[in-house]
Amino acid sequence: GAHPGLNEGREARKKSDFSWFRKLTKESAEKWLQDWNAQDVFKNDRKRPPRAFTDYQLQVQVDMMQAWSLSLQGDRRGFLLENFKKIYWACGSEDEKFKAIKQELQGILSKQKVGEIENSGHGCLFDNPQGVARWIKKGLQHVG
Repeated sequence: GAHPGLNEGREARKKSDFSWFRKLTKESAEKWLQDWNAQDVFKNDRKRPPRAFTDYQLQVQVDMMQAWSLSLQGDRRGFLLENFKKIYWACGSEDEKFKAIKQELQGILSKQKVGEIENSGHGCLFDNPQGVARWIKKGLQHVG
């Protein structure tokens, strides 16, 4: 369930991402993680493990956020169109943000290649690892 990239709202996302980056440099890691995990996108996660940062990991997180901001990534919808036979995409059944993306991707990849992992929020791998495995197996059966 990767994000296909922004086709609008890039500046707003950049401001938001870099606001999170600035918070990392000004707040304790504990406070930052508390605020990060309180975001709407994570509200339906059931089994996301607690996270903690060492000072070194905090710097790695800062570097990662600067380098991997969604606002800096390209729009990959063209790639999806070119490679639609090879790609299967799924999101959590309770991930409201990515369910909206799912609707769009069904038009690119086809309804059979876009689905939901039942009983999970944004963190599908934590919430329902067996559901993720079933989704991958389903995709592999169609490829083979």
